[in-house]
Amino acid sequence: MAGEGKVDAEIIYCVPCGHLGMAVWMANEFFAEGGRDISLTLTPGTQGVLQVYVDGTKIYDKKAEPNQFPALPRVKQMREVVRTRLAGAPGGVA
Repeated sequence: MAGEGKVDAEIIYCVPCGHLGMAVWMANEFFAEGGRDISLTLTPGTQGVLQVYVDGTKIYDKKAEPNQFPALPRVKQMREVVRTRLAGAPGGVA
């Protein structure tokens, strides 16, 4: 867990599959939402993985969502999770 007022997010992406671009886009969206109040980790993986965790809770898994990349509406839903966690974090952004 990040320090007080922070939200941890982790994006695990498949290197051989070329998912880095998608991971960077999602990271940019999360940074736009949380700024300095989000701690973000990009973790390289294999075997088609593309997963997103916020404060240790999985909020997206490409394999569990008809093996599709997240479109803008789905990324906005994930960004809403970040916003909600920031609002509820001690010392977090209201």
